[in-house]
Amino acid sequence: MIRIRPLIATILLASLLSGSALADAPGDALKAAVGKTAVAKTAKVAVKTHTESANRVLDAQISGTLARGDSDLVSTGEGGNARRVAVGTAVYDRRPEPGGAWRQSARAAPTDQSALGPLALKDGTSLGDPKLYRALTDLGSETLPQGDTRKLSGELDMAAVAAAMQLGPSDAARLQQMQGTVTVWIGPDGRVARHSVRLVVPGTGGPTTLETTADLTDLDAPLVITPP
Repeated sequence: MIRIRPLIATILLASLLSGSALADAPGDALKAAVGKTAVAKTAKVAVKTHTESANRVLDAQISGTLARGDSDLVSTGEGGNARRVAVGTAVYDRRPEPGGAWRQSARAAPTDQSALGPLALKDGTSLGDPKLYRALTDLGSETLPQGDTRKLSGELDMAAVAAAMQLGPSDAARLQQMQGTVTVWIGPDGRVARHSVRLVVPGTGGPTTLETTADLTDLDAPLVITPP
């Protein structure tokens, strides 16, 4: 089953209006930006993940449309293609995509009418709070398909992240052994055009590297999800 909102909630950061963002310190811009992005009602998303360890490489993708708690998403990965459409209280899944038979199930009606969710960790800390980062650096401008962007990068403070996630002692200690870097591209509309997170997880057989890149387009466009 595709879980796009938790994925985006873990890895997504956004920006201010482009004119003011250029004048703001990276930390100030980031904190204000997350609130702006969290209220977007619709979005198109394309998420790529790359996982690499000493003996395995895995690539996967999720793409589709989010609209007011509903979603229509296709996943591609090691297990093949699958599609999941959630509309109101109904969920439709099929594998493979296309060609598989639809399976229908039920869910609770979504109460959050935003596309991406609150963009906060368990204790309510915004994903844009500067306390989650050891440092944030402005890397200048870069042109993406969405237009000219402002590029920011920061190292995650894993102890602060663990506290905000309200992890138990053993899980917090494990998280603090990891290294994380976040890079954000701020689009012409002042919201995130692309977001990338890189985690290095130590292990007895050597480190595992996880890289996720999310592209966002059509924020607040008139997008509607319909049953298949």
